[in-house]
Amino acid sequence: MIAEVLWKNGKRTDALGRNGQSICTGIELMETELNEWDDYGKRIKTLPIVEISPLNSRSGVTRCHIDIPIESIPEIVEQLQKVSQIEKFFVEKGEE
Repeated sequence: MIAEVLWKNGKRTDALGRNGQSICTGIELMETELNEWDDYGKRIKTLPIVEISPLNSRSGVTRCHIDIPIESIPEIVEQLQKVSQIEKFFVEKGEE
């Protein structure tokens, strides 16, 4: 495991996985590899990826995950930062 991120202030969200919907209290980040194969079943190369899995309310990892290629992480972080600015807009507007 690389890291575990728990939602602030004990917030809970939903996660949808193999066994249906569950309560999500954060995410686990894990470094792993993804093999790329040719048409004949021979491994061409191994790609480093980060696997993101929801954490359930029982402090366990759910049975779903997203594999993200390492080289895509900067763009994902950039887009998440943009989305976080949208959230600030709604909070400020609701306080008026």
